Amino acid sequence: MQITPAEIKQKIFERKMRGYDVEEVDAFLHALAQAWEKSNTQLKLVKVELEDTKKEIKRLEDLESALIRTIKDAESTSSNIISQAKQEAQLIIQKAQMDAEKLLYEAQKKVQVAEIRSKTEIEFAKSRMEKEITEMQRITYETVQYKAKLIHQLERIAEEVLLKCRQAQKLQDIKQVVNG
Repeated sequence: MQITPAEIKQKIFERKMRGYDVEEVDAFLHALAQAWEKSNTQLKLVKVELEDTKKEIKRLEDLESALIRTIKDAESTSSNIISQAKQEAQLIIQKAQMDAEKLLYEAQKKVQVAEIRSKTEIEFAKSRMEKEITEMQRITYETVQYKAKLIHQLERIAEEVLLKCRQAQKLQDIKQVVNG
């Protein structure tokens, strides 16, 4: 059963002779409603943070995909440069052949640098995502623990109230027997 703060605030108890102090019960219900409302607000905030983190993870996954496509494009480009360099090397003199080999070497270095840079960026993004996931798991765990603690406290308070109600009823029964 889901109880809202408004239901707690609006709860009216039946009045009986020698019952509880109405103002004290109202004050307690008001305090309980405020605590419940605060808990609900905090839960909503955690859900919003979780949704934001999910969006960030999606954005990082998209970035990772774009980086992988960039690496593939760089590999394709390097293959094209190598092929062109080989064709030119066959058609020109030995000096032109040396220039083509130099271009090939530089292209391979650029590809290596691009691959290293891309792998580094992917690892960095992956590490950041893992840290954010770990942090969200920690926040979720703490939220669940906090919720469990609040529920436990509410159950304890309810048990104390019931115990006091039973004690008051026993006293009233004893008084009726004595007066009776």
